[in-house]
Amino acid sequence: MENLKLPLRYAFYAALTGIIGLYLTTFTEPRSLAASAVGIVTKMIIVFLIYYGITDYFRKTGTEINFGTIFKTGMYITLMAAFIYGAFVFVFYEYFAGEYKEILINESIKRMQERGQLSGEQLQRSIETTRNFFSYFAFVGAVLDMLIVGTVTSILTALWRKEK
Repeated sequence: MENLKLPLRYAFYAALTGIIGLYLTTFTEPRSLAASAVGIVTKMIIVFLIYYGITDYFRKTGTEINFGTIFKTGMYITLMAAFIYGAFVFVFYEYFAGEYKEILINESIKRMQERGQLSGEQLQRSIETTRNFFSYFAFVGAVLDMLIVGTVTSILTALWRKEK
């Protein structure tokens, strides 16, 4: 159990980075260059934290390094970070970010209307669903986002760092 504290620390750091990135994007216009830049920098830092968490774990524990153990450690960091970040995103949008949540919902509505693929009744149902379940959608999106970044980072790290 002592060995799991180090990866958990890096999971917390990765989740905290995602939280800071989310907070910073609330000061920008949705889909703007600034929001994209914050997102890219945030992802780069998360990739670095997962990579460094994996390498630091093996350096400090002296555990045998092979593809499976590297991947497992990276996925442990990723899963913990994903659920910490996802929980924060849910609470953030559900209870604290009412104004920003409305901006994002209105942006989604505008995109739905621009596409013109939905009839009036279907559009109204989509808007109502978006309003009612936005925080849940944000939770799922945040978890999937972190899982994709972490899984790719874990695989690439495992391929690169494994000992032959």
